[in-house]
Amino acid sequence: DALDALKLSIGQEKSDGKVHPLDYIAADFNKDGEVSVWDALDILRYSISMDAPDASWVFLRDDLDTSGLTRHSVKYNEEVLINYSDMQSGLDLVGILVGDVNGTY
Repeated sequence: DALDALKLSIGQEKSDGKVHPLDYIAADFNKDGEVSVWDALDILRYSISMDAPDASWVFLRDDLDTSGLTRHSVKYNEEVLINYSDMQSGLDLVGILVGDVNGTY
C-alpha cells in the first residue's frame, strides 16, 4: 500500500497497472487533500505500528462524481444525505479504507 501510494504521489500507476479516482482517496492517508510522499510514509509507519494517524473508513455515495479527483486534488464531500425516497428505492454506498491503496483488505 505504501509503495502504491508513493507511485500515485509521483503520477505513476499502481502495481496492478491501474488508477481509479477512488484510489486517491485511499492514498490520502493524512487527509490533507493531496497524495504525497508523506501519505506513503504514514501508511508505512502505520503498517509497522509506529506513530502515524489511525486508518479510517470513508463512505460515499456510489454515484459520486469522481472526475475531479487527482493526486493534487483529493477533495470530495463525505456527507451522505439520505432521503425517504432513497430508503424506498435503495441507496448504494462505497466504502474506502483509507490506506488500503491496493484494495487487498
